[in-house]
Amino acid sequence: MAELTIRFTWKVETPLHVGTGMSRAGYVDRVVRSHDGRPYLPGDAVKGAIRGSAERLYHWLVPTAKPEADDEKSSLPRNGVLCRIFAPEALKASTYAEPAASSAAYRFPPSLSLDPAKTDRSASTRIDSETGAAMGHTLRFIERWVRVETFPIAIEASGGDWAREPDFLDLQFLFMAVLCADAVGGKRGIGYGRVEIRGLPAILAGIDRATLAERATVEAVRSHLQRWEPDCKNDEL
Repeated sequence: MAELTIRFTWKVETPLHVGTGMSRAGYVDRVVRSHDGRPYLPGDAVKGAIRGSAERLYHWLVPTAKPEADDEKSSLPRNGVLCRIFAPEALKASTYAEPAASSAAYRFPPSLSLDPAKTDRSASTRIDSETGAAMGHTLRFIERWVRVETFPIAIEASGGDWAREPDFLDLQFLFMAVLCADAVGGKRGIGYGRVEIRGLPAILAGIDRATLAERATVEAVRSHLQRWEPDCKNDEL
């Protein structure tokens, strides 16, 4: 059972594409996920959006940190703070130097939109750079949700001591990452899945949302991230 839950709502402002893992003939991308006619975000999509925000925030706060590995091992974050929040529980003990520094566990449950929505398709094709004409056999379609309204999001945490380090500072960093998350799902690079956050608690486990942008708070989180960088046993990660 979760001891602490961060609840908020994502209002989706642009078309949304979250794949099912199955394809249809003529589609280059997977068809969108749904449940009873409503858009569905699997937990991996929620976690991926927030982890992406956390990694951007981490590299902004610690610009000297190594970039993430560009291969399958990149699914494991290098930094100990990101490890505690986002790495699978089964891998923490074997991969990271001090996972026992905290017994906190974080979960990112799936979310079902509060509103029904419709799908449409967008088409794209490759253009010959010399002739300016569409190249043959390159027409592709992407299925997407349009006019999606809201998704209720909950991040569940258990096993932590939220009044002490490192859990308190881990939670501050996660709170910042949630505030900075701006897109979910696929095709984010072309503007899909843009979200605006609504309803995040003003105070959570002793963390005042208004203080997160203060210099002293930012510096404390920066130092916390630097302390746990890097924290991976495997130098290849």
